[in-house]
Amino acid sequence: MKKIEIKNHKIISQIKLSNLPSRIDLETGDDEVKYELRKVRRKLGKLQDTLYTHGKYSILVCLQGMDTSGKDSLIREVFKDFNARGVEVMSFKVPTELELKHDYLW
Repeated sequence: MKKIEIKNHKIISQIKLSNLPSRIDLETGDDEVKYELRKVRRKLGKLQDTLYTHGKYSILVCLQGMDTSGKDSLIREVFKDFNARGVEVMSFKVPTELELKHDYLW
């Protein structure tokens, strides 16, 4: 399976989404991807337990996509091993005039 380099996905300056690829070829089959997903899911679940126990650390995950782009399915699969009590989900619609005056994560 092709290793994904985080440095290739880190945003350090202004970007144009149309210039970025929408799919990454992992050069492997579905079975290996599912196996790796299960391993990562378990690790994330354990990490979430630790963070929740400490009660002072958080992780922000932002997913953006058009309707029917698979956001719900991604959340369901990746965060399957999370404790629901430690997760807060927010849905963002069209920004208000005040929100447009601030940066994206304001």
